[in-house]
Amino acid sequence: APTQYCKKLDNGCPEATPNRYPGNNRCFEKVWGGNMCNVDPANDPLAYQRNDKKCCTAAPAPTQYCKKLDNGCPEATPNRYPGNNRCFEKVWGGNMCNVDPANDPLAYQRNDKKCCTAAPAPTQYCK
Repeated sequence: APTQYCKKLDNGCPEATPNRYPGNNRCFEKVWGGNMCNVDPANDPLAYQRNDKKCCTAAPAPTQYCKKLDNGCPEATPNRYPGNNRCFEKVWGGNMCNVDPANDPLAYQRNDKKCCTAAPAPTQYCK
């Protein structure tokens, strides 16, 4: 089965299903309905919930996964500066990262923050 990466809340639930049901491992989209998943179905205290759909998991640190555009930039910083490896949120401002700082053609940009990397297939994303 493919691994799903997502941002986890303090209660262990993904952002898309933020409501943790008391006393077990289920997370719901709404209180207590909508989409549902289980943060740890194999160890759920309620035996009949151990076959629940597993929630997505936080991406392993320190790698940050994201969807890449054709220009190599992440969706959040889509504007690739001509002639180097920098990507900007806006033209040419806002958040910035570098798709390959170690090999940037401009030496002074080689210590830039590295952009997130595309996750290995068949990873699925969730919010």
